[in-house]
Amino acid sequence: MAERVASLATVAVGTVEPVGDDQAWHELLAALPPRQRAIVTLYYADDRAAAEIETLLGIAENTVKSALAKARELLRARLEDVNVG
Repeated sequence: MAERVASLATVAVGTVEPVGDDQAWHELLAALPPRQRAIVTLYYADDRAAAEIETLLGIAENTVKSALAKARELLRARLEDVNVG
């Protein structure tokens, strides 16, 4: 699980200093809206493709991709707040 979270950290935060522990990541993920959290979990933790998530959740693939982008942006903003504050 830690490797998958690290992968999400790299993709989500870019150059922002990452949060170091799994508990902090779980808290950040828990703060996402339910659908975004499900999509992020399926994509990163379960290693599912956007097309697969489309089928599993019954939403358009572009919606999956858009939700991933929005979730990354929310995570990035929250991490910046954590690192600044």
